[in-house]
Amino acid sequence: MIIHCPLNQKTASMLNVFAAAGAEEFYLGYRNAGISKEDCFNRRFGGLTNFDSVESALAVCENAGRIGAKTFVAINELFYPESWHDALIDDVKKLSAGGVFGFIVSDINLIIKLKKADSGLFIVLSSTAHVMNVKSAAFYKGLGADRIVLPRQLSPAEIAKIASSPTDCCYELIVTNEECPYLEGVCSYCHFPGEESPNMCRQATLFNHLPAGFGYSMDSCGVCALYSLRNRKDFVLKIAGRGLGGGLIFKDIRFLKSVVELIDGSESEEEYGRKCAESHKEVFGERCGRKCYYRVGRMPDLNVTGETARPQMVQGVVKWSSSLSYDNLSEDVSGEGGGN
Repeated sequence: MIIHCPLNQKTASMLNVFAAAGAEEFYLGYRNAGISKEDCFNRRFGGLTNFDSVESALAVCENAGRIGAKTFVAINELFYPESWHDALIDDVKKLSAGGVFGFIVSDINLIIKLKKADSGLFIVLSSTAHVMNVKSAAFYKGLGADRIVLPRQLSPAEIAKIASSPTDCCYELIVTNEECPYLEGVCSYCHFPGEESPNMCRQATLFNHLPAGFGYSMDSCGVCALYSLRNRKDFVLKIAGRGLGGGLIFKDIRFLKSVVELIDGSESEEEYGRKCAESHKEVFGERCGRKCYYRVGRMPDLNVTGETARPQMVQGVVKWSSSLSYDNLSEDVSGEGGGN
């Protein structure tokens, strides 16, 4: 299983550290001020989360290429004005020529135009396209998707059914960070900065107006489901959180690397879940929060790490966790892997 890691302007200097820890792929976003004053290309706003231009994004991707890592660029808003398409296609051509391996896209019209511009482009269908079944996966594969990021609301059995269908497609699972209670592909909340609407998403407000890292839920996780998917070694495991600090991302990579290595040595889902919880405690210094993306038959016991949880308000709901406070989430606090 491949570990897919986020990068931002602050963490780009840790690319080699992330790769040494086990990350094989990286993804990022960028700005194009000539099209829009806002960062509405990739559903992430503000601060250092996005690179300032195609050129600055390309420089990071070239660095990744030198160590043999693949890079992906997110252009995954649900849709774009048609007047933007030509400029976006020009950006994609520049990035692809510079060594970017693939592009994370949701907009159907843009996918079609990108494939017409260059049939060899590797297209990753964003989770915002919300593929929930085999027929949906086949539809997007027919449009040109080479990999599909599956929604976090699926069960392991549903994931296995989609992945085993004859679509000849790769699949990606989001396995750490960033819990949203809604179905992002059909979400009707406003997400753009500056919108004056009673329908404004609180998560988006945090992204728009607070420093990078604010508002992320750090105890959301989907690794326990990997045991029932153990026969699919080709899954890509995505670390969510392009706004997070390098120390936290470094710990995510270490954690994912450890739990993948635990799969073959576990005889049951229960045993694997216990081992994952123990690894979580060792890497993060806090107990498993049991905030699972994917439904599993048996979650780790509440007292598996022998620690009493305390409540914390994150994203408007109570999270039973000892996670870091908001103002520390974007900092390198691991004490490992250098600064960012």
